[in-house]
Amino acid sequence: MPAGLLYLWRIYDRMRRRKGGNGFALSPLEWQDIDAFLRRTQTDLAPWELEIIEMLDDLYLVDYSKLQVD
Repeated sequence: MPAGLLYLWRIYDRMRRRKGGNGFALSPLEWQDIDAFLRRTQTDLAPWELEIIEMLDDLYLVDYSKLQVD
């Protein structure tokens, strides 16, 4: 992770730690999760920053699911 984007990793990590699963697998971050976090922390993210958060979550879920199979 480039040092200049570390703040996005921290935001993502805070959101992901609060998101549970559905009993079978982890649930992806949903728009209401992101919206609630941004409102409660008074954070404003640009569209490209939100895309990075989404990509991080997609990568995390793929990696997590591989660990469950192995």
